[in-house]
Formats: sequence, C-alpha cells, structure tokens
Amino acid sequence: MTVSSDFSEVIPSEEIEQMVLDANLATPIAISLAWSRVVGRGRGNNVRIPSRSGLTVPAGTKVENADFSLVSQTTTDVGISGGYVGLADELSSELEHDATVDAVREIIENASAHIQDRADADGLALLATTTNDSDFGANPLTDANILTALAAYVQQNPNKTPAGMGLVLNAVQVRDYGLDLRTNGGGQIGGDAESERVASMLGNRQGFLGVRHGLQTFMSNNVDVTGGIASGAILTLGTGGALAYRLWEPIGVETRRLPRGKKWELTIAARYGWALSKQANIRGIQSNG
Repeated sequence: MTVSSDFSEVIPSEEIEQMVLDANLATPIAISLAWSRVVGRGRGNNVRIPSRSGLTVPAGTKVENADFSLVSQTTTDVGISGGYVGLADELSSELEHDATVDAVREIIENASAHIQDRADADGLALLATTTNDSDFGANPLTDANILTALAAYVQQNPNKTPAGMGLVLNAVQVRDYGLDLRTNGGGQIGGDAESERVASMLGNRQGFLGVRHGLQTFMSNNVDVTGGIASGAILTLGTGGALAYRLWEPIGVETRRLPRGKKWELTIAARYGWALSKQANIRGIQSNG
C-alpha cells in the first residue's frame, strides 16, 4: 500500500492562506470630525488660525451731541506646525522573491494603516488638553452628566458650524452611558422601550453611534485614558470647528535599492499637524475610562 509518507517530497507540509489579516487598530474618526485643509507648496511650515476678540458695547444710549467711546479691537491666533510622521523598513531580495504573498504591498499597507492610526490618535489626544472641562472623576458616565456638560458647553458660546456638534467618547464611557440609559432612561425619555432603543443605538462599536441631545456621537479606542480616567469631549465639527488638521503631504512611499545588501529600503511617511482652533469650541468630559 502506498501512503502519503511515501510521497512526502511532493506533499506540502502546510498551506498558507493568501489573505493576510489586518493589524488590530482603532477605527479612525478624528480627521472626519476636523476642520481639515491641505497646505499647498510654497506656503511654509506654519499655519495661523486667527480669531476675533470679544468687546463690550457701552450700556444705555449716547447723549445727544456726545461722542461714542472709543474701543480697541484685537485678534488672537492659534498655530499649527507641520511635521513628518512615519517609519523606514528594509526588505531583502530573498523575501521579495520567495514569499507567497506580495511582501512589498503588505509592508506598505500595514505601515500606512499604522501612520493613519497615529494621526487619529494625535488628533484625539487634544481632547485631553481642554481648558473647559466637566470632570466627573472616576464615576461612570451618565445621561445626566452629558446634559450637564452640554449645558456648560453651550454657555461657552461656541462657534456654529454647518456640521453641528459632536460627542466623542471611549469604549468604557459608551458602555457606562448605555447602561445608565437602560437603567434610568425610562423616566427621562419616555418609557423602558424607548430607553432600550436609545441604549441600543449607542451600542459599543467604534465610529458613528447615533444622535442624542443634538450631539452626533462617536466612539474611539484612541481617546486618551490616563490613570483610569478617559478624556472625551463635546465639540463643534467640520470647517471652523474645534479640531484643526492641516496636511502638508499625504502618506507616501519612497524606495531605494541597496545592491550591496541585495535589499530594498522603504520609507513611508506623512506630514501633518493638529491644534485646537479655539478652546471655546470644545468642552472636555472626564469620567471612568
């Protein structure tokens, strides 16, 4: 009888799937929420975002034949500086030739995804730098907390944008928010069935969750967590909004052949910068994270 061991030289020891699973990264949301713009060539490495200052209009009416009081109006600004973010890798000729998948493509796609994740994390890290905060400590986030923070945010007189207002939270904050809606939502939003519907809408998944209290709600695992406290935020979205993102150069790839080592050098990088356009356009929300 002839068995497989008799033909071991022509039977593969294993099969390698041609589909390579992606690295486990957070769903990017920051750029889609931001005031984003490309900086053209010849525009320098710094962008300034100017803002008008507030002023006081004198009370009452002007006395006849008197002059209005003189005022002095000023502007302030916020700066964004561009910088390269990326990495380099070397690929041997043996790997390029012998791999069962396109090794060059795999290296480039994986590196690009991680640079995109880094850009997203850089943007969301700004939520932890707010000067206007609703700090609920290590307590679980509740619907009442959101209403309290929203009231304080509106009192900041944030700039209005066509994209409206957003709420960005991390996974634990969304979990606590959803549990509170299921437990206590009936008295606030009209019955247990409605409470369950809204809690389900805010189900724990990354990206856009739904709209509640006029806030477009998003969840991301790139929201900063320090010492068990997550730093979410309510903010204005889109052009003129709180998160300002400027892109000098999108993710690109440069290659160089190194014949002495029979290998390729790959450099994958992007050039961008982030800033908060104005502190009045965002309110931090700190809670159990």
